[in-house]
Amino acid sequence: MANCHRLFQKYLEDISVSGKRKEKMKDSRLALQDHLKTYFKNKVGVTTPRFRIQGSYIMGTMVRKLDDTYDVDLGLYFLEKPTVDAATVQRYVFDAVKDWTDTPPVHKSKCIRVIYKGDYHVDIPVYYKLDNEVHPHLATKGGWEDSDPKEFNDWFTKRSDANGQLKRMVKYLKAWSDKLNFRSPSGLTLTVWAANYVQHCDRDDETLVKLLERMRDSIPYGFICMLPVFAYNDVTAKLDNSQKEKFREALKSFAGDARKALGSKNQLEASNLWRKHLGDRFPVGEDKDVDAVETRLLEAAIAASTGAAKVDRSGKIQINEGVPYKPNRNFGG
Repeated sequence: MANCHRLFQKYLEDISVSGKRKEKMKDSRLALQDHLKTYFKNKVGVTTPRFRIQGSYIMGTMVRKLDDTYDVDLGLYFLEKPTVDAATVQRYVFDAVKDWTDTPPVHKSKCIRVIYKGDYHVDIPVYYKLDNEVHPHLATKGGWEDSDPKEFNDWFTKRSDANGQLKRMVKYLKAWSDKLNFRSPSGLTLTVWAANYVQHCDRDDETLVKLLERMRDSIPYGFICMLPVFAYNDVTAKLDNSQKEKFREALKSFAGDARKALGSKNQLEASNLWRKHLGDRFPVGEDKDVDAVETRLLEAAIAASTGAAKVDRSGKIQINEGVPYKPNRNFGG
């Protein structure tokens, strides 16, 4: 099999957000929080809010998109129920940030998006949560909706492995989905599927192949993804039948080529199959049987360390032919 695990580690570096960009985003976020606190201090109908970073940033599954941007969720929480409706609360947030950056904000269904052009977006979902309630309420254009992002984060954390492989699988799926030219399942949906279907192996390429195949084999029998925590809703509900069918076909193609890549002996050939679906950010492999080379090196190292190695006339270590290998003790001096 063509071992592409190291190529995936390089790919991971390219789709991840660097530390410097995270620090820049943190500074912007803190300034935005202070601005919103000041804005709401004297606003009628609401109290001064509190904030919580949530979503992919806190879960460790945030990816850098093809347009070199990324999103971070900044939850804004009121600890008393506003006396105005949900849409009005959203409009308050929109008005507060409308001149915060050069690019106008976007009033989405479930959040207000503050755009730092060419860099990142800060999505601000708005909630209220009372002391005697277990779950918060999310403001949407249509009213208050039950939602609990912290509970989902806790659910995902319990399923995450110490090696971070599940988080890497989510990032690979998100980066693949970003390349699709149609509306596909959300990052939340892909995260749930990854957590439900992952089967851990030593290598990321093997693990991803098995994950894709389990997704492919499961989705056709009911294209739904139930949120495993409160409010237990289907997070694929907004996709129409055409979008679902396109995703099925894309997933089927990806899983098939991923299996071919895993079975190939040539790393270049395998990497081209991965690049077909993951794009140019995935590295180009070497035009050779990398597994065989690594196996020979390992055998030679073991033989040399155990005294079983031999060398040929050119000085190369052999296993079965040549004269007995003697470790070099000429250290100079």
